[in-house]
Amino acid sequence: MPKPPSRRARPVSPTGKGGATSAGSLRVAPMSAIVPMLREAGIDPRALLAEFGLEPSYFEDPDNVIPFTTMGRILLRCVERTGCEHFGLLVGQNSGVSVLGAVGYLVQSAPDLRTALRELSAYLHVHDGGAVVTLSEDKPVATLGYAILSDGVECAEQILDAALAIGFNMLRGLCGPGWQLSSLHFAHARPRNLAPFRKFFGVTPDFDAEQSLLVFEEKWLDKALPSADPQLHALMAQRAAEFEGANRADLVGLLRRTLKPLVTSADCSLEVVARKMGIHERTLGRRLAAEGTTFRKVREDVRLAAACQLLEYTERPAHQVAEILGYSDATAFSRAFRRWSGMAPSKWRASRVRAPASARHRGKAS
Repeated sequence: MPKPPSRRARPVSPTGKGGATSAGSLRVAPMSAIVPMLREAGIDPRALLAEFGLEPSYFEDPDNVIPFTTMGRILLRCVERTGCEHFGLLVGQNSGVSVLGAVGYLVQSAPDLRTALRELSAYLHVHDGGAVVTLSEDKPVATLGYAILSDGVECAEQILDAALAIGFNMLRGLCGPGWQLSSLHFAHARPRNLAPFRKFFGVTPDFDAEQSLLVFEEKWLDKALPSADPQLHALMAQRAAEFEGANRADLVGLLRRTLKPLVTSADCSLEVVARKMGIHERTLGRRLAAEGTTFRKVREDVRLAAACQLLEYTERPAHQVAEILGYSDATAFSRAFRRWSGMAPSKWRASRVRAPASARHRGKAS
């Protein structure tokens, strides 16, 4: 049974203080293993983190917040200094549901796995404002996905590796050792050495995927959680709702989080998105107009940002990226991408001088 959060844990409050994140930032808790891992590799973490204006002690308080883009740059530097292309995976292996702070208490105290994962999806941004978690049920399997919202994140493949490792640990911790993956998918290029992934996850991952997903048998969603605590769950659900109320003004941020997992689906319409947001579509349109934007514009921005991630971090050709994102053909995609970025998809991809860490170290796959 999870213990009620102590004063040190500082659960989220209606003001957004106490570990709550803003758009594009995350709590440092999931990355706390970086400092001891660097020391174990014989690298001075103080010198490395000084490049980013940080001290190792900053990672000792799990509620300290860091920009998502800075976290990517730190992981890139760690990969470069250690020569370990699966550094992010190792970071994630050392973390589980406890690193999610207030959201972790909410998840652990839920009555069943379905409720736990739905609440994780709804409130992840309290802990991680730069990404989105999605739960999908498609019998006989269910999928738990993680996607990066923030633009211009370096070393995204390391963040995705860490996130799916944390998700794996969380699911195993909630369900027990009998739970296992059916399959595993990463939205980044294939690394050189697959052995660490096979050893930890127990399956061979699929790379260059449309989305980063943990896939497991759908029947597990009905599992009652041994850690269920109705009293604690009611308390944490109330606090999460209070946080939502205090941050409801960020309509565009909520729309982006809702759109992100849908831009690769068959239906990404205003009607569908508004229903998922719990807002009438005409009301959503009026509120967006008041903020000087439209549903179509936000949807296109999210779609083309997703295109950038697929072009930079996977090896899928541009015509496949166009198909994944629902464009009628590669020409329509190229025109839209050129209007948005100022260059054709192929030139944009070529302009990304820094290859993903996995690609830089790539050789014959293990």
